[in-house]
Amino acid sequence: MHDYYPIAAMDSLTSAITAARPDMIIPCDDQAAELVNRNRGVPTMGRMEFLDAAQKCGAPAAASTAIGSEEDLEEAMRQLGLPLVLKCDSSWGGEGVVIAATREDARAAFGRMNNPSRLRDAARAIRGRGPHFLARALNPAPVRISAQAFISGTAATSSIACWQGKVVGSHHFDVLLSTTPTSPASVIAH
Repeated sequence: MHDYYPIAAMDSLTSAITAARPDMIIPCDDQAAELVNRNRGVPTMGRMEFLDAAQKCGAPAAASTAIGSEEDLEEAMRQLGLPLVLKCDSSWGGEGVVIAATREDARAAFGRMNNPSRLRDAARAIRGRGPHFLARALNPAPVRISAQAFISGTAATSSIACWQGKVVGSHHFDVLLSTTPTSPASVIAH
């Protein structure tokens, strides 16, 4: 066991690696993967880069596009239709994902994502939602938003393990219960 301090996340990870000298590090979520990549000096892949790489490997992916402006958002709604899924990089637990059913929903979500509130993140940390919100308030990540075509169907989640570029194990589950349509699964079925 090693101490983890969200305000000094990189120092915590570096200390744990130095003390444990692990043969392998397996990050459990996007936030942990970002820290491990930074520790190794590897740039973190955003959602768009990940989808592009997956498609180049033959994996199916919903049509998507980067959104940097309100004009980009309008074009995405024209091309991808509604509902539209907006996603913000450097988010976790469904926090940075919105399924926008209407143009107004999409515009409002883009406005919130494009102007993150450091004060709101600090308040979330104070209310006990997690100290990582305080770390984000003190050191905000650059805003990168993407839009993806909505695919209707049963919500699902996957856990996939890779080694040297090859998938070595995977589990796929139907989501039976979650707090919101974009939050982590609370109950799953195999």
